[in-house]
Amino acid sequence: MNVRILIDPFTRFVFRGKLNFATKSSIYLLFFFLFQFQIETVFSQIGHRSSATATTTSTTLTITKPTGTSQGDVLILNIAQPGSNTAITFSGWTLIRGTTIGSGGNKNYGAVFYKVAGSAEPSNYSFVLNSSNGVGSISAFSGVDTTNPIEVSSTPMVANASQSTVAATSINTINPNSAVVMMGQAIGNISSWSGWNTATSPGSLSEVVDIANSSASVGVAWAVKATAGTT
Repeated sequence: MNVRILIDPFTRFVFRGKLNFATKSSIYLLFFFLFQFQIETVFSQIGHRSSATATTTSTTLTITKPTGTSQGDVLILNIAQPGSNTAITFSGWTLIRGTTIGSGGNKNYGAVFYKVAGSAEPSNYSFVLNSSNGVGSISAFSGVDTTNPIEVSSTPMVANASQSTVAATSINTINPNSAVVMMGQAIGNISSWSGWNTATSPGSLSEVVDIANSSASVGVAWAVKATAGTT
């Protein structure tokens, strides 16, 4: 199926699918949304192989290949770029969505990409950003439909420094045993992400990424939703 991703980065909250921050005083804005993988019919269930993370003090962010990555896995790249809201693109990676994080003089950029792992993936991936101090992660998933991996996605949510909880709107999954994935990007120094969950099924999500430096942070959590329907 063809998926149209409609994202309004400044829509306010519908409190479904949410997470909490351990600290909030220096969060500027956060880009956060929810999406779903479609299961490949020849596999019994989508699985998370592993995730790899990295930070940088320069404009080049290098992330190692997630352990156990095999041909046909879907790799999800989550990047927070502080200090510049100029869009970033990377050869071989397909943009799911990117958006400006912030307003006025405080403009930054966050984006999520994917690629299907080939037969000869490199041991690491280097990404050139438009500013220094970026943070990123790559998560590898097996059992995903590689033709149309992203089935549906929600509108992303943006929170400001006064909020310690942020939420994504719910999605209606189409197929049973699909994977629900939450991804967040924050600008500012937060110590950790926590409390990933959806309002209904699948409920609590397993965190697989939680990485920050003094300028930005990214987080990822996921779960398999056994039955189709709202999250």
